[in-house]
Amino acid sequence: MEIASRPGQRYVALLERASKAAVPALADGLAIDRGAAAEAFAAAASLVLAGLSRHQRLHPADLRAAGDLVEEYGSPADVSAPELAIGAHLARLDPSPRLGGLLGETAARAVAWLADRTGESPEALARALAASAPLALGALGSSGSPHAVEAWVGELSDAPLSDPARLESDGGAEGEAFRRLRRRGMPWLHRMLAST
Repeated sequence: MEIASRPGQRYVALLERASKAAVPALADGLAIDRGAAAEAFAAAASLVLAGLSRHQRLHPADLRAAGDLVEEYGSPADVSAPELAIGAHLARLDPSPRLGGLLGETAARAVAWLADRTGESPEALARALAASAPLALGALGSSGSPHAVEAWVGELSDAPLSDPARLESDGGAEGEAFRRLRRRGMPWLHRMLAST
């Protein structure tokens, strides 16, 4: 399913707006390139969708399985003050990109993929994923009614969990979200050069 659904449109729009402050906060807080911070922010937002989709499928009898995770770990307030949210999540002593069972082993694959793409350290990128994911969950919780969000997430693909590189080219909502958020988080000059 593509982003054309109402929760999908709202999710990406909220994160595009938040990326203006969140991506520089990641870059400054982790001393990494802004482009790498944009990649990590976009990957977290996309992989959260895939992880929730898988979680919902693994618990078919619990129609609220994905929604309960969004409510438990996401804070809509993070979306209103993304730089503060990123700073708070980076300040945690041992943030894990695994996000409990939501991303699990996918986190290590995503970190390795991002490190290959950006040249930044896996440790910094792992922290960037861990700090970005709660913000993504907060945006998802603000994207529509719980029922609409759960229905949308339930129709998404979990394929990027086994191969995060699919985010670059897949036609589904996860890939579209990654590409749009990555582009929005890049420095202005980089976006201009990419569009010419």
